[in-house]
Amino acid sequence: MLPPIKGFIKHSLIDWEGRIACILFLPGCNFRCSYCHSPHLVPEGSGLETIPWETVAEFLDSRERWIDGVVVSGGEPFLHDNLEDLLIDLKARGLAVKIDTNGSFPVRLKNAVEKKLVDFVACDVKAPFNKKYEDLTGASNVIDNVLDSVRYLLTEPVPYEFRTTVCSAVLSEDDVLEIAEFIRGAGRYVLQVMRSTICLDPVLEGMRSYTRTDLERLARKVAPLVGEVFVRGKEEHVEDPQRSLF
Repeated sequence: MLPPIKGFIKHSLIDWEGRIACILFLPGCNFRCSYCHSPHLVPEGSGLETIPWETVAEFLDSRERWIDGVVVSGGEPFLHDNLEDLLIDLKARGLAVKIDTNGSFPVRLKNAVEKKLVDFVACDVKAPFNKKYEDLTGASNVIDNVLDSVRYLLTEPVPYEFRTTVCSAVLSEDDVLEIAEFIRGAGRYVLQVMRSTICLDPVLEGMRSYTRTDLERLARKVAPLVGEVFVRGKEEHVEDPQRSLF
């Protein structure tokens, strides 16, 4: 039995650089990040309609010459005990697989990599590894697990990137520099612009956080610590410029 699929984007040119990918969204997350832009996927018992696997499989088979990758996202994909069954099915179809994870399931991550079920891992690093991590994620006893995942990926068992969504309500520039120092030597680090149109915490919706220009400036400070640093996303229109997170 495969995990439920609650979202399905057929074509994306931006979610896996260099590939035409489709995206599968699985429900449920063990984190409660206030700025999460997919709050509808956070509850595992999401009321969203489940997309039949047959629908997805038929599309993948009919587009096999055009789709060269599948991104498995969420939610937190590794929350599902049967995720491996989905990955096996995708690999059997000859598809490359990227997985988005918050890093809190290091054993499952390692198993998937070592079984060659994933080709790229995008791992979130939410905050410096101190009390702020638990405050930001609303999850206790997760720091050691995320640290295990980060340290494992730093050994380069598979192509990967670390990502931080830089929300000024919860992270300072010094916080980001502290993260970068911890992952020093990482091949790729991505700073993501916060999307404020929809957030898990409605208080943050429509508020102004760091702009892309802010993050490009911050990226220049981070650059000496990692192999590559990128800024992803762009700020969204804010109806009331006085509603600011600064």
